[in-house]
Amino acid sequence: MTTTPTTIPGGLVDAHAHLTLDLGAGPGVAANRAAARAAGVLAVRDAGSRHGIPPDELDGAREVAAGAFLAPAGGHLPHLLEPTPPAALVDAARAQVAAGVPWIKLMADFPGPDHDWFAPAVNYDLELVAEVVRVAHAGGARVMAHVSGPVVGDLVAAGVDSIEHGPMVDEAVVEAMAERGTAWVPTVATIARRTGPLEVWRRTLPRAVALGVPVLVGTDELGPAGVAAEAEALVRLGGLSPADVLHAATEGARAVLRLPAQDGDAVTFAGDPAADVTSLARVLR
Repeated sequence: MTTTPTTIPGGLVDAHAHLTLDLGAGPGVAANRAAARAAGVLAVRDAGSRHGIPPDELDGAREVAAGAFLAPAGGHLPHLLEPTPPAALVDAARAQVAAGVPWIKLMADFPGPDHDWFAPAVNYDLELVAEVVRVAHAGGARVMAHVSGPVVGDLVAAGVDSIEHGPMVDEAVVEAMAERGTAWVPTVATIARRTGPLEVWRRTLPRAVALGVPVLVGTDELGPAGVAAEAEALVRLGGLSPADVLHAATEGARAVLRLPAQDGDAVTFAGDPAADVTSLARVLR
């Protein structure tokens, strides 16, 4: 049986990548970009790095990057962190905004020595988080928050623009996200590696899509070639339809990230990803 190719103008979008890390393609923006493009990903949001990525290293039409991770000592992996104590948090965010950083990457919580993702230490008081959001928005930037614990609903209430991971998002939080327009990058495959699959995803992810929450595809620890694996996990573990996931990896992500498809950019897959999400693993050109 012959498989009919499908061409997607603009290609795919990875809304949670780490362009400076070595996650299988080698370290550095150029290596990760090449691996992503080979996987059909032509637009990327970098989700933070130790020092931030200089703008001249980015393809401004296709890549947008968060700044340096904001977390206190012990609030993130030591090799990725220049610690920001609570007293310095708002000024650090203000400095990033003044430097033109479009996304502030806030590490809202992080697992302690017990590695319990569902009971992590909270890094910053929620009043400080709300002030960071105000500073970011006043300067035209947005806030993306790493969170794996129950504080996720408080972060949505504080006004963060994007929830990264959020395995403890429940139906009430989904409704609040819909009301506020908060995006969600659940990184299902990465979380499943850490905790195992979560049954709650089959309730919360379809409900989020139904309510209009922008659910986006992000590779995170899968590395730049992992977009097809995350897309498949969103269907298999998250209960989304292939069409929902394709939207999350294309027009839906572009709208949130403000990365319109560039003229001449396209990726052709073997098969129809809107009907069979595994087609995203079969890039023809």
